[in-house]
Amino acid sequence: MNSDNAKQFRHPVHRIAFITLAASLCLFPWLHGAELLWEQLFFCGVIFATLLLSVVTWQPQLNTTLPLKIASTCLFIWLVLMSLYLIPLPAHWVEHIAPATFQWHAINGGRTYLPLSLYPQISLIEVIKYASLAALFVSVYRVCDSLQKVRALLFILVLSATVTALYSLLNFASGGAFELSKAIPPWNLGWDEGVRGTFSYKNQYALYLVMSLSIAVGLLVDFGRRAHQHHGKRSNAFIFIKPKNLSLLICIAILLFTLLNTSSRGALVSMVLATSCIVGVAFLINKRFRRLVFKPKIIGMGALALCVAMAVFSQTSVFKRFTESRFADNGRIMLHQTALEVISEFGPAGTGPGTYPFVQHHFKDPRLGNSAMSKRAHNDYLETIATQGYIGAFFLLCILLSLAYGTVRRRDDKISLVRYGVHTGLLAYLVQSSFDVNISAFYLPAFFVVLLAIGNRLTSARITGSSNQKVGSGVGR
Repeated sequence: MNSDNAKQFRHPVHRIAFITLAASLCLFPWLHGAELLWEQLFFCGVIFATLLLSVVTWQPQLNTTLPLKIASTCLFIWLVLMSLYLIPLPAHWVEHIAPATFQWHAINGGRTYLPLSLYPQISLIEVIKYASLAALFVSVYRVCDSLQKVRALLFILVLSATVTALYSLLNFASGGAFELSKAIPPWNLGWDEGVRGTFSYKNQYALYLVMSLSIAVGLLVDFGRRAHQHHGKRSNAFIFIKPKNLSLLICIAILLFTLLNTSSRGALVSMVLATSCIVGVAFLINKRFRRLVFKPKIIGMGALALCVAMAVFSQTSVFKRFTESRFADNGRIMLHQTALEVISEFGPAGTGPGTYPFVQHHFKDPRLGNSAMSKRAHNDYLETIATQGYIGAFFLLCILLSLAYGTVRRRDDKISLVRYGVHTGLLAYLVQSSFDVNISAFYLPAFFVVLLAIGNRLTSARITGSSNQKVGSGVGR
């Protein structure tokens, strides 16, 4: 990196951008995870402000990685497609493009020009949210230009999640005596029934804990390797009593204990599946990791940790939930069938971004009632296809696959081991999205985008390990 670029990255405005980014990511979990409309728009405004601060001294470089080039192209096309849902088009165009949408508008009074969205005002808000997520990715990728900043941001996020966990445990023990962030009706789960944290819906808060727990473990592994590299075998006995490592261990214990008391089965299953997949892949591709796993000391410590975890698990509310309801679907199959019926009716074009809660009652089984839970498909993939249609969902899939590949495209040892925590958090989100609703709490997709941006930055050849040293320079630019 030349001196001009180094000066850019030390620009005071970038410090302000980093502080603004970190502060917003710590604040909005306390606002129900940005569930209400004003909370979402406030979050969007902060994201756009952070983007402006982060690009003040930006000099665009054309040697961007291939995954980012593909993702940027697909993102542009996707946002243009989403914008078309807002623009009134000639009625005969809409009749050919989306016959079901044309019939819907005809029932409510035909016009010469019709939007593709059933509710364009709702879709406008959703498109703003989509654009802010793109802005968030650019902001994080731009601001976190060094390993120090990546580690700092992730460490701040872990500490922030731990504070919400302590708040949750305090209310769990006292029956809500210290509640600051009240649930949005009709979510009325009592604190004695399970921890819901600062969110209204406990499953969403549990996923937030899982993602935070993943990056906490990733940071601990990364810090441990760094200590081992600097001090060799002498550091092994004292690796966990260093201040950062000890604080991370405490955070992990608090986050895990809180997660087990959310009584969220889905989040626990997501964490176990994601962790198993990432550890399994690491075991297959990393010889050093395989040798480490089979050391008698590691096997013994792992067995002891598993026994302790099982003992603690048997005393938590999530264990009680498993024993009482096992894997009962709570009507999710009917919710999925509702989404499939919407997809079947509205076909390739969909109903318009963000419109599913306003459309689903025309298709769902009467047994589901009209509760807050039944207004969502509880499968973000089906809901996305129902609202964006096949083409919109296809381009969104291309974006996600490109960015996901960008997080794993380099596997050399010079990349920070915190990437394993990032991968686990991303995979846990994707797993839970198949049987729950994450997109209604805007903070969760934003958190997902933050991890995507960090994962892509970690594999970038232009990330610095210090103020004047590249990590893995010349590889995978």
